[in-house]
Amino acid sequence: MNRLLLIAVIFLAGCKGHNPSGNLVYFTDVDNLAGWHETPTIIKFKAHSGEFVCKIDTINAFGLTFKKRMSEISGKAIFKVDVSAWVYVNDLGAKGGFVCSLDSMPGKGFVYLNERFDEKIDKAKRWTKVKSEFFFPDSYDPDFIFAVYLWNTGKEDIFADDLEIRITEY
Repeated sequence: MNRLLLIAVIFLAGCKGHNPSGNLVYFTDVDNLAGWHETPTIIKFKAHSGEFVCKIDTINAFGLTFKKRMSEISGKAIFKVDVSAWVYVNDLGAKGGFVCSLDSMPGKGFVYLNERFDEKIDKAKRWTKVKSEFFFPDSYDPDFIFAVYLWNTGKEDIFADDLEIRITEY
């Protein structure tokens, strides 16, 4: 019996598993934009917190963007990225989501992931917290550019506030 247990332990120890070791968090309430890009979409509006929000529409379909070289984020590999924001829509017909990408150079994507958040909003004209989860490949170049941004894929305005990116390392 002890021999069987030892074999099982050795087998399990050799399996590659996702054992996240740490979390890194990047947050903006849109009133403080350190590390964030695409600020022309920032307007004064009845914010979830503070005074300013990110507005994405048919003119500015891509909203507030967090962008950094992977080596500037962490020396460890990234396991997954959790993104959340408080979103406000005037109409339930609004369509939008989060995009999480990893590019080897500008315009040359290595990983491109997106998830709609409009399907998670059940009432218009109120703030709703929406979340998405993205899993990363096991290896990539530390010089790749990591980006997370909001994307309006429809014709209705979308307002976002209190954006959070939670990065889980291996």
